[in-house]
Amino acid sequence: LAALERVNWRASLSGCKTHREVHSPTGLFAGIHRVVFLHALLYLATVAHVASSDNLPPDGEIALVGNSAKVRFATVGLLVPFHAALWSIAAWSTSGAVVRSSWARKEGRAYWVAFTLHALKIVARFCAWSFPVLTYAAVRYAEANSDDLKKVSPHLTPDLLDLVHLLVCTLGAVIILEFPGAFKEHAWKLTSVDLGPKLMRWLFWLCVLGVKAYVGNQGIVALNTALDDLEITRLGLEPLSSISSFAFSPMFDKDVVEWCVLMGIGFLVYSADTQFWFSLGCSILGILVAFHQRQWQLVKLSCADMVAQIPESFSKKVLFYDPVVGDRRFSISFPVLWDKVVEHMRYEDKVDAHMSGELTFFGGQRERIDWNVLQQPLSQPSLAAAVLEGHGPVSRNTPLRVNLPQIFKPASCTDRCIRREAGIFSDPAWPRNVEVQWRLNALARAMTLSMPRPFRPPYIPGLTVMIPHYGEAILIEKEELFKNNSADDVVPLMSWLEYRFEDEFRAFTARTSQTSPDFTSRATKWSEYTDADWDKLCVWASMRSQTLWRTVAGLTMYHQALKCHYQLQNDRNSSMGKKEVWDTSEVFTCMISMQMYPYFNATQLRHTNRMLEKFPKSLKVAFIDFEDKGADSDADGVHPNQARRYFSCLIDKNCSFDERGRRQ
Repeated sequence: LAALERVNWRASLSGCKTHREVHSPTGLFAGIHRVVFLHALLYLATVAHVASSDNLPPDGEIALVGNSAKVRFATVGLLVPFHAALWSIAAWSTSGAVVRSSWARKEGRAYWVAFTLHALKIVARFCAWSFPVLTYAAVRYAEANSDDLKKVSPHLTPDLLDLVHLLVCTLGAVIILEFPGAFKEHAWKLTSVDLGPKLMRWLFWLCVLGVKAYVGNQGIVALNTALDDLEITRLGLEPLSSISSFAFSPMFDKDVVEWCVLMGIGFLVYSADTQFWFSLGCSILGILVAFHQRQWQLVKLSCADMVAQIPESFSKKVLFYDPVVGDRRFSISFPVLWDKVVEHMRYEDKVDAHMSGELTFFGGQRERIDWNVLQQPLSQPSLAAAVLEGHGPVSRNTPLRVNLPQIFKPASCTDRCIRREAGIFSDPAWPRNVEVQWRLNALARAMTLSMPRPFRPPYIPGLTVMIPHYGEAILIEKEELFKNNSADDVVPLMSWLEYRFEDEFRAFTARTSQTSPDFTSRATKWSEYTDADWDKLCVWASMRSQTLWRTVAGLTMYHQALKCHYQLQNDRNSSMGKKEVWDTSEVFTCMISMQMYPYFNATQLRHTNRMLEKFPKSLKVAFIDFEDKGADSDADGVHPNQARRYFSCLIDKNCSFDERGRRQ
């Protein structure tokens, strides 16, 4: 490390390859050669199995790939040395000059020793991979001269040679599939996997590829029938004597080209459905894993009202340090926490004011929901109960009587199926928003899993999430949503979003009219909205588009969850848990890697500053900045060939602004 600053990197890396990249079909093949080999092996083996004996040449003639099924399968074994040759060429091409000529950098006697070892290694590898060719030649000789073979040795039979060839080819295939890191193909050591998971993976792929081979066999049978109907010459089943006679004739060449095209298309079709069978296998495996995680309680999972059990399950598994006492169904902290969750969904416009009242325990307490309301601490459960019941201070053992939401009241399987899943009759208490329904069902399913005991504040392990950002939109601008001079046949993006999220847009306009008196809903008359109105509309549209704002809003929810977790389950006996000591941003950081922040324009800087101001202080931006190395570069040991000085930067909402409006 001390000598690193004196390295001339430009000269050191000139003409050398520092890494492998997919820059050509050769590099792509080097990365996926096992996949190609496995598909080609299955395809050719199936073709050899389906090939009919009716198309064989007359007696006394020998086909190009052999007359018997054993010899045809032996011909398929030639794929092993052929693939090994392509594999070696691809690995050599992508390894780079430094790796290829590592032996040539030695001097004197060491050079000749390294050269000799390198040459012997190449010869040994060539001989090893050529062995299947030799055994195949013996198989074909035994097929053509079986009588002469008996004269050599009575024990040397064609079946024995077929078996030897099969073992040699199988060994080569195992080396290709099971040892992908052989011959220094990987620059680092492969991750070791225990025997149990490895066997499960091989069993999974055996099942997937077995089903694929069975279904693919039907397609190859159809391809074989089409070749028979079209009366196309099959190169593999043509006699060796006639190939030399008819080669390069017009009809023979036409048939060979058509045969090659059809077989090539068949291979592409055969390989294309692997993703389907893999996805189907993963889905089945995922279902089995889910049933195993839930102790195979299939009847309970299919018939029980899991949503109605959320209060009890959540109190038991998440509110671990606020246990249920007495005859209560759930913890006294759950109602205020659940109401905070509903407030967030109302702020997101997933539910309106009416549905919010149906879902909350203490409905009607907050009619206006804005960002400042969400940042307020949770109401104390005992105080909330006292307000509801109309008496003085209560203890945590006081019977808690609240307005239990209808969704937490158990319903029969038939009733839920008719009202919620089928929608034959309406359920006033069940949210109509599909995303809210998904959230409720996902939470209910998660509560059926076995969970470890949650960490208790302030003993929370640190967590940092990083969001890569380059040139994606931070906030959508008005010009992207609506243009006044657009043609009549052009539908504005804002109109499509309003159509796609109609109920959410109505909830947004109703909520914004309460929190912002200057906002007036003008329905879909986009040209009548003011610039201040469009400022709010752009945020609403950004939360329903692929923007950085939406990503940050979702990930910083963990900050809000930690705050609620601290308020409800803090260890008050710990000095670190005191209010003046605890800081949520010290255990959670949401970091945005903004590579282009030094080059942002005024609009991007304004959006970034707005994002930093709104979201919690756990949000930070990291980037790499630079400046000219200056006159003091020699004293600091900067390399002469380095024109700039680069340094990493980390900014948040507390940083000041420079003259360009950037945080510093």
